Amino acid sequence: MYDIIEVKENLNIHHGKVNNRLYLMNAKTSNWSQTIDTLQNIANSNGYNKIISRVPESAKDSFLSKNFKIEATVPVLYNGKEEGYFFADYNENERGIIEDKKLKVIESVKTIALAAKKDPSEKKLPQGFELRELNTSDIESILRLNHKVFNSYPFPIFDRTYLEKCIKEEFDFYGIFKDDELKVYSYIKKDLQNKFIEIIDFATHPSYRGKNLSQHLVSKIIDEATKEDIHTILCLVRSTSYGLNIMLRKNEFVLGGTLNNNTLIDTSLQSVNVWYRKI
Repeated sequence: MYDIIEVKENLNIHHGKVNNRLYLMNAKTSNWSQTIDTLQNIANSNGYNKIISRVPESAKDSFLSKNFKIEATVPVLYNGKEEGYFFADYNENERGIIEDKKLKVIESVKTIALAAKKDPSEKKLPQGFELRELNTSDIESILRLNHKVFNSYPFPIFDRTYLEKCIKEEFDFYGIFKDDELKVYSYIKKDLQNKFIEIIDFATHPSYRGKNLSQHLVSKIIDEATKEDIHTILCLVRSTSYGLNIMLRKNEFVLGGTLNNNTLIDTSLQSVNVWYRKI
């Protein structure tokens, strides 16, 4: 069972039972009240207990009037000028509540990450490693790493045909190799209309965790973004991950907020921090 991404009534939505959630990623509309009604109808008909919506400032009053809560703000998300918001609505109150034990870890991660300073010595890729953009010839390497990293995933990343479609049509993949073996990769989605990039996820070989290789991928993504008409880079990461949150802060990302109990990672719902960097 996987989540799906589809366009419905000019709304680009990601939804399914894996995350038990409806996520509005983009909308071609000016009638936000009608959009909210559509989202709530879809969520109710499928039994989803969370709606999360990424929308521009022009939608703010409509979402607030429908009792949605702001969980994150990105001041420069749309064309590098207009504020973006992540609005949340919960059909079950428990979904929006983070248990005390996790909340303490999340706050600890934020505190340490926000105090992190960039270390110039981390800029150079260690000897023996190669960083490059991935293509369809790397699918077998991606598959092998996925099987080592992920127990489950909301999309069919263990399927060769799906990965080929992703690489050809939807995402840009970057990876780091050692001895011709893929050790870490990340993939990004470009929103050229709104001029931002989202870093979707990272996958790191278990033996190479803690070696800060993702730092070099993010630096590469930033460098590539500066060559295009991109104004903002967005990245959502697990809120309890010290490594990823610290790494983003060291790369001059700003914390925009936390999406409560938002994403199924392995076998449990995890909150995610929203980070952004203006280019």
